[in-house]
This record gives sequence, structure tokens and C-alpha cells, in this order.
Amino acid sequence: MSSIIKVDTIQTAAGGVPTAGDLGLNTTGTVLQTVTGRSTTVLDTTSTSMETVAFANITPSTTSNAILINVNALVYKYNTSGGSGGAANFLVSANNVSIPEAEFAQDSGTSNYLYWTDSASSLSFLYNFSRTYLHFPSSTDQQTIRFRVKSLAGGRTYVYPGAQVILQEIAQ
Repeated sequence: MSSIIKVDTIQTAAGGVPTAGDLGLNTTGTVLQTVTGRSTTVLDTTSTSMETVAFANITPSTTSNAILINVNALVYKYNTSGGSGGAANFLVSANNVSIPEAEFAQDSGTSNYLYWTDSASSLSFLYNFSRTYLHFPSSTDQQTIRFRVKSLAGGRTYVYPGAQVILQEIAQ
């Protein structure tokens, strides 16, 4: 035996559009929205202050949801003094939270870069910067997530076009 229910609309008792949760569906862990930001030009810097490479905006639908932040960038670092590198971080503008810096340098203990020396006093490396962070804003205010880089002493940092920030709202 089978039953068929046909309706034109479903509304909450208050007359609004129901969410999946209103209908008794478990949405925990579901990706509710995805937004991206991508750089279109080369960032070329010798600055030791953070500079924005790419950013994206997302507005959480509830205060309990999380924002999964993914950043991918191809970074070229030319060092004129051998041991210096660069650093990168995320900045969440809505509540001015700076997620700790991740350094990219030949002596940082990581192995996801390619480097070479031009002479005894200079060193260059190409680094595939990729980081993921789960952010809990506890707010429905728009969140602006900025991917930023800076040079450490003694060199230039280049970030190639196509660096991207991918934000996903995850139901909790």
C-alpha cells in the first residue's frame, strides 16, 4: 500500500517558509553555502606588514553555524639574505580576529615547498600555501575573511594570480 500527499506549499505556524530543521530533518554537518574570492593580479611585496591577497564575505544563517576557511596560493619568495622567508594569516574582519600566522620559510620545518639557491647569499623558493581553519563566529553578522601575507626581513614575496579564499557555512 502506498500513499501520496500533494500540497502546493508548506508553511510554519507563523506563516513562514520552513527550514529543513523545522521539518525534522537533521542538517548537522551540511554545507549550507559556499563563497569564493580570488586574486587576479600578482602581489609583489617587500613589506613586513600584512597585505591582503584575496578575501571573501559570508553571512552565517544562524549563530551556531561554523565557517570552514580554505586558502590556496602559490607563493614565490626571493631572499637576499639567506635565512628569511614570509608569513601568512587569515583576518576575520567582523570581529577582528587574527588567526595565527603560518610562516613559509626554508627553515620552517615544513616540506611543501621547492627552493633553490642563486648564490651563497641568496635563496629562492616556490611554496604551495594551503591552509584550512574552522571558525565559529557566534554571529549572523557578515564575516569578511582576508588572506594576507608579508615578507620577513631580507627579500621579496610574490603571490601569483589565482590565490583563493573558499568559505563554507557548515550547519552545527
